[in-house]
Amino acid sequence: MREIAAGQGRTFDDIDSVRRWLARQAQCSGKIGVIGFCMGGAYAVALAPAASVNYGGCPKDAEQALAGACPIVGSYGGKDRSRMGRSAAPRLEQALTALGVDHDVKVYPGAGHGFLNDPDPADATLLLIFLAKISGTRYHEPSAHDARRRIAAFFGKHLKN
Repeated sequence: MREIAAGQGRTFDDIDSVRRWLARQAQCSGKIGVIGFCMGGAYAVALAPAASVNYGGCPKDAEQALAGACPIVGSYGGKDRSRMGRSAAPRLEQALTALGVDHDVKVYPGAGHGFLNDPDPADATLLLIFLAKISGTRYHEPSAHDARRRIAAFFGKHLKN
């Protein structure tokens, strides 16, 4: 969380290293999109020509923090009870509109936090089960299908040569 607030640190360096490696690949058009989930969404916004933020936070000083931001597609659950997701969508929408950044931010009323994740129940630890109950994390198939469709269309628009 400190790295996100500072806009630098080891995680930023690691993601940027991968981005630079991808850019050197013969198959790369030179345009790279990043998808982030929850806290990863903040990294996605900071490091890509197009970003997908899924139930991730939005800085309190969003207009200042997002000045010069890349195009962003954001998907949020209306039933998200997490601290990050609860108020992020309206702040993100307002800031991106004010800044004139191309964006598509949508709140899915029937979905909670983590609605794109459809994990194998065998992988759930007690901690994950506890956190899911607190945050309202639950797979929501109709919202997940629509969000995936929107992400693919948005990236197709912004990452094609």
